[in-house]
Amino acid sequence: MLRLCRQVASLLPKSLIFISMTRLLYTFCRLVYPAARMAFLLLCLACSRYARAQDKPALPKAAGYQHEVRAGISLPVDVFSKTHLAGFSAGYAWSRHRFGTIAKKKIGTPGFTAGAGIDYFLGKRAVTAGYAFRPGNYLLGSLTGGVLLPFCRQWQAEIAAGPALGIYKGIGSFLIAGRGRVSYYGLKRMAMGITAGCNAEKNAAALWSVGIQASRNF
Repeated sequence: MLRLCRQVASLLPKSLIFISMTRLLYTFCRLVYPAARMAFLLLCLACSRYARAQDKPALPKAAGYQHEVRAGISLPVDVFSKTHLAGFSAGYAWSRHRFGTIAKKKIGTPGFTAGAGIDYFLGKRAVTAGYAFRPGNYLLGSLTGGVLLPFCRQWQAEIAAGPALGIYKGIGSFLIAGRGRVSYYGLKRMAMGITAGCNAEKNAAALWSVGIQASRNF
């Protein structure tokens, strides 16, 4: 077959062969060049976008954590301590990147916080008028909002208030809850805090408590 093609080519004029080869090359360029040009343009566009992305400065990450879960022990004081023993406390708090060790420029700048918590106190055996009895356990749930005030990079105070629901022997009552806390963020995502709480109800003595909590930030 190859020999036959050579014989045919030897019989054709050289000018005709040159014209045919030129036309074939022209057709090939017409077919290939647009695709090659498009691929080259796309490659240049991708390279330029990559270069701009590399030149763009990285945005600084926000300092501090937004979420905090807490758990600890609450101890009733004053009148409350006559009827109930120490109990368990747990809660969750949110703030916009204000938990944990903060930047120096934010020291003294207040921030908003909101959260929810529960306290559970065990009834204490008591004797009244010669009769011994044991009050029922007391469950308290609250929703609060307030202010965080960092007074050092690793220390901050929190004051919050909001509505609360107290349940005693299956009967619920609405209260106004006030919460205070001083926290120390000594570890990367852990903190220890001293707490104080007041729960006020109409026509009844306020229920005061203090406690200590450990917390985890994320």
